[in-house]
Amino acid sequence: MPPLEKIEGNIPYRPLGLVKNIIEGLGAEISYVYEDLIFIKHNHFLLRFGEVGDTLFFHRNDEIPQEEGAGHFTVLQREAAGQGISLVPDDSYTLSEGSNGELNLAFLKK
Repeated sequence: MPPLEKIEGNIPYRPLGLVKNIIEGLGAEISYVYEDLIFIKHNHFLLRFGEVGDTLFFHRNDEIPQEEGAGHFTVLQREAAGQGISLVPDDSYTLSEGSNGELNLAFLKK
């Protein structure tokens, strides 16, 4: 698959459109966005915007094997770099349903 076209100029704060293009270019899909978090369909990983537009953090679902998560990270990192975005590995996470039906997201420290 050829790399996506790089957007010229500065990367805006929380560049959701750019991240969406990267994700979809890899055959994945964004399922939900909440503040600085980007949830990916099938929940193998999620992304979190950094304080500046050119930084994005990668969080692996703790239920996904580390090798599989590393593979997702490598492919995503290559595409993000082609767009001027630094993808940084960060803590894994768990997602569970609370007693009130709400989802509970917990980041697990390395």
